[in-house]
Amino acid sequence: MLQFKHYIFKKILFMHFFSYLKKSRFNIGIIFIFLLIFSFLPSITKADSVPYVGVRDEGFSVEYISQSVADDIQIKAGDSINIIFKFKNIGTKTWDSNSKNYISAFTMEPRYRSSVFHGENWLSDYETAKINGQVKPGEIGELSLKLKAPNKPGKYIEKFYLASNNYSWVKNGYFFVVLNVVENVTLSDIVPVANDEISQVVSTVVATTNTKNLSFSSGKLSMISNKDFIAQGSQQIPFILGFQNLSQVAWNGYTIAITDDSKDYNFTDDDWASANVILSQDKEIVSYTNTRDTIYLRAPNKLGEYKLRLQLFSDKKEVVGAYVDIVVRVLVEAEENYLVANKSVDTNYIFEIAKDDRDYSDSFDLVNLNKKLNTYLPVLMFHYVEDISANTSDKLRYNLSFSPEKLEQFLQYFKKNNIETLTFWDVKDILEGKKKMPKKAVILTFDDGYTSHYKDAFRLLQKYEMKGVFYIITNATLNTKEHLNWEEIKEMSDAGQEIGSHTVNHLDLSLVSLEKQKKEIVESKKMIEEKIAKPVISFCYPSGKYNASSLKLIKENYLFARTTQAGKYFSFDNRYENPTVRIFPNSGFTLLDILF
Repeated sequence: MLQFKHYIFKKILFMHFFSYLKKSRFNIGIIFIFLLIFSFLPSITKADSVPYVGVRDEGFSVEYISQSVADDIQIKAGDSINIIFKFKNIGTKTWDSNSKNYISAFTMEPRYRSSVFHGENWLSDYETAKINGQVKPGEIGELSLKLKAPNKPGKYIEKFYLASNNYSWVKNGYFFVVLNVVENVTLSDIVPVANDEISQVVSTVVATTNTKNLSFSSGKLSMISNKDFIAQGSQQIPFILGFQNLSQVAWNGYTIAITDDSKDYNFTDDDWASANVILSQDKEIVSYTNTRDTIYLRAPNKLGEYKLRLQLFSDKKEVVGAYVDIVVRVLVEAEENYLVANKSVDTNYIFEIAKDDRDYSDSFDLVNLNKKLNTYLPVLMFHYVEDISANTSDKLRYNLSFSPEKLEQFLQYFKKNNIETLTFWDVKDILEGKKKMPKKAVILTFDDGYTSHYKDAFRLLQKYEMKGVFYIITNATLNTKEHLNWEEIKEMSDAGQEIGSHTVNHLDLSLVSLEKQKKEIVESKKMIEEKIAKPVISFCYPSGKYNASSLKLIKENYLFARTTQAGKYFSFDNRYENPTVRIFPNSGFTLLDILF
């Protein structure tokens, strides 16, 4: 909102100033001073996070080239506009608009949202037109985006992600457009501003602009996909990072490095240029344009919460304001034989942080935004509730196990710390205003419907008067030696436990036909509802795999769905792709202390 107010102020000031110039004799020196002042006023930027998508085939990969009409785009209410976006095919697959896996873009945040701007050439209200023709690797394709403005004036950001239809999201395929919808007004509706008012505005700007540090190159964070990570020790952490050049001169290349304050812990990835330099680029970044890079970190080996600062440099000097603070929470220690990357420090990038008195309070802050929009509600993911030896030959089963004794310790921790266990039925009531959100809460989910869920997990939940969500594979109930039978499932449901769907056969939904997906998603729900005589409102994606078609079916049949993506924030807008915290055999109280 602060950025938007500055933006409107600059627009009005710009129009009135040049209106004044037409009526007055102004020398070129004064014009230059005004433009200099104007350029240092805060600007509205494409400060945005990159939505998470699972790219199934990285052969589909793009590089954004350009758009025919630059942001911010002013359009009158009810009018239409056509914007051409150009993307370079940097993958290995040819794009073909005549194939079943053509390239188009889908609306994001929330995903597959009905856009109020959808135009006449869109394939649906949430899918744009195709990129026409054949576009081979190395060639540039064009996406014609026809937009029709709604009748309500205001500031809009329409977000999109490219996809190969019914197959894979396109790597680096995120883009968006900023639109300013205005009323249809005539010149007679515009009220002129008196010359003395303009003089007062300009003199105020001159008096309040801080020029103390104008010798520093300046920038700001403009794009980040995440900066608060949950990870296993030594796990590689990828994310998208971008900065905007707020200087009056171009950056002739840039470097992203960790500051000296972050050197105590080893985040170095094999991909880094040195122990403290993540990457260097030779690209020229002109004023008010953005960088965009994929950054790779390595989580430290030991349990704990770690912080580091990433700083952008140009010409081996820190760019003031162009930094981001990252938080990494390690919940599971690395394997004992893991070797950290052995790289030397680049001494060209050890600098004291430059002091800067300017206000960057309107910089993009994803973490604070999430705290405003999301509810802090960890969803824990369990599989086998069994005490399995680490020496077993079945390593997969061991890694998916958690002993009954440890589960009981978790429940005792929740009881002691007043942490309430919820189901998705409770979440529904909270969203509808029928129930208050507890100060501290957690959702316990148990995947696959194993017999230990009844014998141990259900018994313990009953003992401590707590609840969980049990995801059932309906065909697995035929194997009662390994999985729950319907009598046990019904008993658990009647006792207040939630029963959710985990499909009919636990298939990879991203690989099967639409008809097969429909059977897995819809028939499993119907079967469970018949057996427990209650509606089923939540779903769990088998192995976390799904595509656009399966997500659409989920939205048509359920209220919530859980993924295997790591995270601990519940978002109403993202309720069909809820993240989770995976529980490992050696997960303990350190994990709970970090979460709560």
